[in-house]
Amino acid sequence: QLFARSLGDAAPRVLPGTDGGRSPFFSPDGRWIGFLTPGKVKKIAADGAALQVLVDIGDGRGATWGPDDFVYYAPTNIASIWRVPSGGGKAEEVTKVDREAGEFSHLYPRLTPDGATLLFTVRTGPGNDERRLVAQVEEEFTARGLDLLLRLGQIVDLNAEMVRANEALGVRQV
Repeated sequence: QLFARSLGDAAPRVLPGTDGGRSPFFSPDGRWIGFLTPGKVKKIAADGAALQVLVDIGDGRGATWGPDDFVYYAPTNIASIWRVPSGGGKAEEVTKVDREAGEFSHLYPRLTPDGATLLFTVRTGPGNDERRLVAQVEEEFTARGLDLLLRLGQIVDLNAEMVRANEALGVRQV
């Protein structure tokens, strides 16, 4: 269940219809709250009115609302990232899990405020150290741009690490 509290109120209020709600996220204008429930991505107006199911999913793993008025989500713990219009409608796959490269799933999407970069976790196994954070940059998120590694809570830019390592070794890129 989700709760909301205005800054001037002493107690929070239950948002009706949010039973089982988790992983809340806001629309860019702050008027809507999106959230996951077992089997669905939903949204509700911040004042508690106008509950709507956006799409059916499995046991979702994160969602975010983009400035392009799409909601990006991971429908299960073994899937890629998908998106659906914020008013509901046909969902479409945004990323592709590369099983040949050892990828298990794409999870917990986040968009930069300008919507130009999609960040998500790539799982390569069941352990906590078997995942990496990836950024997809370019139109329609069709190509991976920047590989990032989440190491004990710290984000490390792998491209920058490679440049520093090459410079330390005296290797020059041509």
